[in-house]
Amino acid sequence: MKAFCSPDIQKSHDPEHFLVSGIMTRCPEQPIRIDALISGAQNAGLEMKEPADHGLDPIAPKWRKNITSPRCTSPAASASDSMA
Repeated sequence: MKAFCSPDIQKSHDPEHFLVSGIMTRCPEQPIRIDALISGAQNAGLEMKEPADHGLDPIAPKWRKNITSPRCTSPAASASDSMA
């Protein structure tokens, strides 16, 4: 079975803190963890592959539809548009 991972991108994900029950805490998502995840996947017999970059085209129709949806416009903008 194949597993897709981009280690360089994963290693660049290094948030310092996040909130836990309102308390600022050191984030457990450290760049070093990708090495353990890749090692575990390989030990489980998975073949690691680098994903191809397809850009935004595969999701573009969906997100374009969503950002032009009436749900995404503010009530104030809708009201001023209808008064014109």
